[in-house]
Amino acid sequence: MLVVFDLDGTVIDSSRALLKAHGVAWARVGLERPPDQAILDLVGLPLPETMHTLAPHHDPEPLATFYSEAYVTTDLRKCGQCCDHRGTGSSTIL
Repeated sequence: MLVVFDLDGTVIDSSRALLKAHGVAWARVGLERPPDQAILDLVGLPLPETMHTLAPHHDPEPLATFYSEAYVTTDLRKCGQCCDHRGTGSSTIL
């Protein structure tokens, strides 16, 4: 049996981790991070497209790579996001 969860936005709210990872990525390329809402408005798009939209005059690939590296190392528990905020029992599951 295969069980699949749509964690991002369904079981957990990962927006703080996402924004933190963006902060790392933008700092690594020496650019100012766009405002939170500009980033959050693009959630769901492919990452290179997101980065290109946010920085049309910059190569999106390094931004996407640095973002991905930062995001996978983010401890959601430290962002206060590994919790049962939607009443799903996710803190028990995770």
